[in-house]
Amino acid sequence: MSEMTTIKALAQDQHCSYQAIWKLVTKYEKDLGNHVVKKGRDRFLDEYAVNFILEKRKDHPMVALNVDQSAIIESQNREIEALKARIDSLQEQIKSRDNSIIEMQREQQKVIEYKLQTTHLLEDNQRLKEESDQLKEENKSLTKAGIENEFLRQKIDDQADALKLAKSELESFQPSLFGLYRKKKR
Repeated sequence: MSEMTTIKALAQDQHCSYQAIWKLVTKYEKDLGNHVVKKGRDRFLDEYAVNFILEKRKDHPMVALNVDQSAIIESQNREIEALKARIDSLQEQIKSRDNSIIEMQREQQKVIEYKLQTTHLLEDNQRLKEESDQLKEENKSLTKAGIENEFLRQKIDDQADALKLAKSELESFQPSLFGLYRKKKR
């Protein structure tokens, strides 16, 4: 048995694409018959099949266009430079947006701090209002107590005056016989 070659190996030896060899193998599959063996995913060609394919390739030579490579390279270099400029522009835009985002975050932080301060001030204001209301109630109680105290003081003064009057009247009496009192003569 002769040596077998894969389509891929033949394509590499002939410096052509796998597809070019594959196309010829499928086109002349009936002519090649048992000279092409399929094992797994690969197809193997025997010596007859290789020679047959090479003969058919002579009938269909590959046409290579001779293109001015310097013009293509120059065009690609211009395109690369334009893309680099575009990348630089986009990076500047990203940097600008990043700076804007950072500034917005700072402003948002200031707003949060302001809201926090406002909340604390409102809480302090509420606490002071409650304390003020409590002091007003205490002041009312003290005022009421002060009025009651003044009333009681007045009552005590009145009773003290009455007591003095009673004492002075008591002094105007003197004891008499049998434990009775009589008014002194003046």
